[in-house]
Amino acid sequence: MDIVDNAKTIYALVKKLGDLDLLEKMADLRDEIFELREENRNLKEKLAEREEHNMVFERGVYWNVKDNQKEGPYCPTCWDDKKKAIRMHEGFSGVYHAGAQNNTYLCHLCKTHVSK
Repeated sequence: MDIVDNAKTIYALVKKLGDLDLLEKMADLRDEIFELREENRNLKEKLAEREEHNMVFERGVYWNVKDNQKEGPYCPTCWDDKKKAIRMHEGFSGVYHAGAQNNTYLCHLCKTHVSK
């Protein structure tokens, strides 16, 4: 039996006794248990997401390090604001001219650009 099953069993026993004050406290306890379980589930999801992304901030962008290999770059605005790992793409800043090189990382989602 888990904590919810135990709470339900105790609640049923208290209900049989007919003690309304105790029954009300048990109902409050049951609600708190459900809230704690939901919070625990959310925290586990956030932890799993952070473990999936080992982000390192370097030269204005984030890099995801896996097995000593850097993947990326990832947008600093998207990661800092919403923990979304949005890969940035190479692009140009300013006007394109013959012989221009990719000198900027661009985020297609939030339009952040970072000079290389």
